[in-house]
Amino acid sequence: MTDTADRTQFVVPSPCAGQTLRIFLGDALPLEPEDFIRTLLKSGGVTVNGQTSPGKRILSAGDQVALLGLEAARAQYQPDLIRAEVLYEDADLLALNKPPACTVVRERNRDVCPFQNGVLAHLRRSPDAVAAAHRDRYRPRAAHRLDRDTTGVILVAKTRAAELCLFRQFRERTVAKEYLAVVHGVPEKDAGEIDAAIAETPGLLERMEINPRKGRPSQTAWNILERFRAHALIRACPRTGRRHQIRLHLTHIGHPIIADRLYGGGSEFLLSALKRGYRTRGGQEEKPLIARPALHAAALAFLPPGRAEPLRIEAPLPRDMETLLKMLRKYDGGRAMD
Repeated sequence: MTDTADRTQFVVPSPCAGQTLRIFLGDALPLEPEDFIRTLLKSGGVTVNGQTSPGKRILSAGDQVALLGLEAARAQYQPDLIRAEVLYEDADLLALNKPPACTVVRERNRDVCPFQNGVLAHLRRSPDAVAAAHRDRYRPRAAHRLDRDTTGVILVAKTRAAELCLFRQFRERTVAKEYLAVVHGVPEKDAGEIDAAIAETPGLLERMEINPRKGRPSQTAWNILERFRAHALIRACPRTGRRHQIRLHLTHIGHPIIADRLYGGGSEFLLSALKRGYRTRGGQEEKPLIARPALHAAALAFLPPGRAEPLRIEAPLPRDMETLLKMLRKYDGGRAMD
């Protein structure tokens, strides 16, 4: 790769023959957001063998790909990004505390993924990360998923070897996962295990269902950390990794997560539901204590690439769940479990 007067040039190697221009550029510029790559192509500043080419062009070995005005485009580009708290980082891994209201991959019908853009912006500040990404032609990515409104630990693979290592551990179910959930009602038992198969709900893309006949085997161990009069703080440890597993399993045993609109927990939780006679000042509309499922990926334990000892990463509770628990302790009577 050479840069001369804001001209960046690549020669297509034999292993990349047959790729589209867009895919090739994504690999050649692994720390640039995908929407930035699309912007470059739309601007007409990308040529193949001297001719402006669309992103769908199929490349051949030896083709000369040139980008004109790359640095100027970078200076003008204003990415839609979300910066997340860094919990841990080494040469292979990045662990972040995912905030609510975002996905870790691009959503259907959206051109950008603000969370991924934030990851790439963070890595671009590290010369070592930049060098490694370009050397391996690898775009760092999340090694697993969390629901849009679930907060907590998310692992990002910075290398292809790390991605394969983490994928194998998630597939073999050797990653220990711990979630914290605040639920409606108080289970009679202090702990238990839920074994209920989960399947997609026909005709409803966003919802899953318990289906013993068509569902995939799904298990979640749980125990109560704190009891309130009408609610409970639960630690849930999924043995499997099905979509919406903890949300659906807790609803299945009669204790939906607070503010989980899909599975019976309501769309928001108000202080007036706890505090008798509560009134807002000046007749203002009451703001919810929490307006998304009260679910947090609190910890992950796994074996990092090239290490013999497991690593445990923990994420502190987000502010809305801290506030919710504070109000429950004050107005709903709390008792922590031994």
